[in-house]
Amino acid sequence: MSLDLSPLDGAARLLVEAELTVESGGGRFQSTGFPDLGPALFRGADGADWLLVESPQSMANRLELACWDEAAERFDPVCDGIPFIRSEVTVGGEKSVTSTVQESHRLASPYILDGVLEGKNRVWEILKASSEHPKGLGLLENRPFLLRNHASRLLRLDPGSLLHGVWLSTKVEGSGRQKKALCGGKVRFPRMLSAYIEAQSPQLVNSGGVKRERILDQAEAGTTDAESGFGSIPYPRTEFTSANLRAFFSLDLQLLRTLALGEREDKRENEVTKRVPRVQALKQGQGDFTNEEAFLIVWALYKIDRFLSHGLTLRSNCRLTCRAAHARSPAGFSWQTDLEAALKTLRGQLFSISETEEDAWKKRNVLTVAWSGTASADDTAGATEGHSNADGTTNQ
Repeated sequence: MSLDLSPLDGAARLLVEAELTVESGGGRFQSTGFPDLGPALFRGADGADWLLVESPQSMANRLELACWDEAAERFDPVCDGIPFIRSEVTVGGEKSVTSTVQESHRLASPYILDGVLEGKNRVWEILKASSEHPKGLGLLENRPFLLRNHASRLLRLDPGSLLHGVWLSTKVEGSGRQKKALCGGKVRFPRMLSAYIEAQSPQLVNSGGVKRERILDQAEAGTTDAESGFGSIPYPRTEFTSANLRAFFSLDLQLLRTLALGEREDKRENEVTKRVPRVQALKQGQGDFTNEEAFLIVWALYKIDRFLSHGLTLRSNCRLTCRAAHARSPAGFSWQTDLEAALKTLRGQLFSISETEEDAWKKRNVLTVAWSGTASADDTAGATEGHSNADGTTNQ
């Protein structure tokens, strides 16, 4: 039985729920924590106590990396050829590489947005270029920002930013105190795929440990004290157990439809005219979705599947496994059959790998830019010659 997307026709969203369990032992796990807050415990709408195990922000980053080959710094073989932007970063003469897949703010990362393409234009300048430019988004000042006018161009440039969302609020245009975000900061593509992990009725497990000093008998302030790494240091540890650990995934299909991706044509049936996809890559089971829409749906499903099978080591003391996963809405929808084959077909239709291009990155539809700057006193990234960094907010 092949993958069939037709049950999603007309659905506002796809909701997937997965039942998780701790890998081994008595079920202890470490939840996510927040500065000055600690574990996110709350009373749910059902009256039960709940614990946020993994936040939507962190899950967005984890889902992005679900199909990423960290050793090769590119997508895995199933996703190889899907576009993204990589940045060759030079700080203080030292070189490193990052990308829209690895950066928390994706396309809005200063290493990407303020990067230079082929020694000429910065990425933000290219994004403001008209639709005649192959990479331009056609962003205009003092005009309404409409998703449908720009989504198809972002799909060709960095579909990950389209699926996981991006807000171009980074201040890159201008200089000094006059620095501003593109188009007043209104360029925002909402997140289509979101997720989180929660635990019902969590039970507290308190423990601790000690880092022991083997050499010195007594520490001296400012030289051999705890802040310098010396001395015996006891520490507490807070973990939890729960008989009901669940991951929830939501794919906003209504938002996907508003992007107007792909070509449609009028088709009249039973005296009713409908707008139907002009061409469909899947021989059957593509439903009422264009190739571009179907690609984003199948890619999201592949990411969910990969995360549940390969990405559930959240922390050293939070190793989970998936017992079962099913669609809550629409009920009965199944996606595990021929998922990779469908993704390869759609990816090949939209983003084929060039057999003639010699550059290893260009042939994979990867755009390479360069960012250079200096490290400030606190080891944070400094300005790109005349262009300062973005603000310090993060999705982590």
